[in-house]
Amino acid sequence: MKNPVAVGVDVESDIRSLFLRHAEEHCRHLDLPVSADAAWPRIEAVLFG
Repeated sequence: MKNPVAVGVDVESDIRSLFLRHAEEHCRHLDLPVSADAAWPRIEAVLFG
């Protein structure tokens, strides 16, 4: 099995992108006028302390 984390990869940025994309999909599905980007500080606090 290959190492999923390559040298020089910004893992935090990848995680942020994944969470924001997922949140934006939910916002669109529920027709909410909420910016997923606004939720990132709370997600970041939970994930990275």
